[in-house]
Amino acid sequence: MEFDGKGIPIIKKDAADIVARQGKGEKRQKKKEALIGTSSTINKRIRSAEQIARNQIYPEQKLKIIDDKKEVKAQNIICFGSLKMPKSEVVQTIEQEAIKRNPEFKKEVVVLIDRSPYQEKIVHNSITKIQQYTVILDIIHVIQYLYEASHAIYSENGKEVKEYVYKLLISILQGNARRVIGGLKQTITKQNLSANKVKTLEKVIGYL
Repeated sequence: MEFDGKGIPIIKKDAADIVARQGKGEKRQKKKEALIGTSSTINKRIRSAEQIARNQIYPEQKLKIIDDKKEVKAQNIICFGSLKMPKSEVVQTIEQEAIKRNPEFKKEVVVLIDRSPYQEKIVHNSITKIQQYTVILDIIHVIQYLYEASHAIYSENGKEVKEYVYKLLISILQGNARRVIGGLKQTITKQNLSANKVKTLEKVIGYL
């Protein structure tokens, strides 16, 4: 199962219904968030931290995953989202779809989400019939933050930027997020960075 929030542009009539009158300092709402969920079945494939990092940071050097005996593409994908339905009901709808394809709970259930604490809470509180599942953080969001950190440290968008992101990503995928956080804190202390760059690194540290 996968869940993510998507901002949906709304027309003026709907915007008026959502916010009839703004308070002082409030901005007129132009988007409303819909929770999107998917359910699918896919064979497990074991990948190393290096394979994942290389495929994301250096796609032109993509490492082949030796898995000839298994079909690794997602099968029977169901996608569902709603603006009107409560987000908890969207999660439960996807949960029901997952149960249909796994009625005896013999298959491992994995839930992919981003790092939104609000979204994570909704997912945990709404999945009630599947007792055992593994939550995985979408690594794409992590990579975006690592690039922000790298650009704050290296002024030009050269090979150093990618090399630094690649190094940090492998470390995180190997379970060493705390080590990465410590390294970023040392960078703030030891390097003469501008206030804006320090603020960026602190944001990345907070995320990790």
